[in-house]
Amino acid sequence: MDRVEFLKGLFSFSIIIPASIMCYLPMKNQLKFSVKKIALLLAGAFVIIATVSSLITVLFNIRTINTVLMPDMIICFLLFRYTVKTDFAKTLFVFLSVICLFSTFSLFTYEIESFYKPEMDYGISFSFDLLFMGISLFFMAILAYPMLKYYSWMIDNIKYKKLWYSFMVLPIIVTLLNIYSIPITYLNLRVGMVGIKALMINSIIFLLYILVFALFYIFSKTTIEKTKLEEQNFMLEIQTSYNESLQTYINQTAKARHDLKHSVHLAQCLLDEGDLDSLRKYLCKYYQALNITAPVRLCSSNAINAVLNYYRQSAIDNEIDITWKINMPPKSEIPEVDFCGILGNLSENAISACKTISEGRKYFDLSIDYKGDYIYIAATNNFCGDLKKSDRGYESTKHKGGGIGLRSMRNMAEVYGGYFEAVDVDNKFCVNMTLKYVDVNA
Repeated sequence: MDRVEFLKGLFSFSIIIPASIMCYLPMKNQLKFSVKKIALLLAGAFVIIATVSSLITVLFNIRTINTVLMPDMIICFLLFRYTVKTDFAKTLFVFLSVICLFSTFSLFTYEIESFYKPEMDYGISFSFDLLFMGISLFFMAILAYPMLKYYSWMIDNIKYKKLWYSFMVLPIIVTLLNIYSIPITYLNLRVGMVGIKALMINSIIFLLYILVFALFYIFSKTTIEKTKLEEQNFMLEIQTSYNESLQTYINQTAKARHDLKHSVHLAQCLLDEGDLDSLRKYLCKYYQALNITAPVRLCSSNAINAVLNYYRQSAIDNEIDITWKINMPPKSEIPEVDFCGILGNLSENAISACKTISEGRKYFDLSIDYKGDYIYIAATNNFCGDLKKSDRGYESTKHKGGGIGLRSMRNMAEVYGGYFEAVDVDNKFCVNMTLKYVDVNA
């Protein structure tokens, strides 16, 4: 075996190092282990992968090292997946986007090398690999800050897997286009202005690729911030309503305590006079006056407690029987705003459905419990009428199209690695939902 060719092969496969670094830049807040531990793990893996790959390339005289890089990338992805906490969709998207970038850097290398080299080398080419490494490090230095700040924000805040899977089409298409554009011979690029035009087209595609990412970031940030602001306003309204109910209850109970002495004195006078009918009527009115609905402490979270009391009061006002069993975990990685949104949509739908009943008992049962890593939510309410259902799920009774509340709850179940089911049987609507509240990003 040619030792020099083997060492050239090691350098050729060292492109894995900057590629790995770029994979981890947007994952700065999603690492399972410390940076030191991950670096040691990847260093050991690189030594094994690069050594074996270089040996295979030299011993079998492989003309295209991409043949060896393909299985290497699968191994690298599995290691990458093992060391980060993000779900499969985000992990795969980041990995594919970095592969796309390096395929672009490789195409730049072919196009630039064709200006000063008469023909390309097959197999291991030290001059090509040196230029490829230089171009990769140059662009990595330029893109490091945006990836650390903006790309990492997208990874941390965009939770919908379907969106990541959909956006995954972009790096796949650009990568395939770059592979298709690899020149068979440099002679083709040296004809007239072909090489310069190819370099310009590749540069434009690269800039458009970065621009799409920037637009995706701007759109996502604007949408998420708007949603958060709406949720915060909703929470403030509910908290205000809860505080007003609490203050009303305090004022009513204070008045009741103040009037108690006079009421007892009047009752004693009526009893002494033997006017039992008047006493009975007075006590009945006095009992009704004391029938004050007080906010109750249903869980330890102030925000969730305020939401539950808000809809509890709404149920009481609409004469809906409620049977609620609330057992929340002491600590959860699900943000309160998200959980309040789920309870808000669930309760709003249930109470609206109960309002359709003009005669007979109306009820809304709710159970929240937790076991292991999951929170379990079960809700049942009755309704009157027919529900329309399509391929998208239940249709809204308030507007055309699918029910926004149910769709939102289904999306939340997907975000937090859980399960969602909504069914109706004999004018009874049931919702069953699970949410993973421990280590949701694992």
